[in-house]
Amino acid sequence: MTQNQSSLRGMAFASMFGALTAAGAYIMIPMPPVPITAQTFFVSLAGALLGGYLGAMSQVVYLLLGVIGLPVFAGGKAGAGVL
Repeated sequence: MTQNQSSLRGMAFASMFGALTAAGAYIMIPMPPVPITAQTFFVSLAGALLGGYLGAMSQVVYLLLGVIGLPVFAGGKAGAGVL
């Protein structure tokens, strides 16, 4: 396998884990003041399966999705103001 194929595969896995983290925002146990979501599970799973660099890149993908306005943060919120 060449370097280009492995980096393309890594980017695909990072984007998939970014999307899984976004989907985890909708699996929620509402407990005041902070809801418990499945996002923490997907963040940990990304770090464990992808390693440090690609796990971090998957969360950068997730943050960028939220900043551009997609409702991916807990409770269906979005935007830079939520961060």
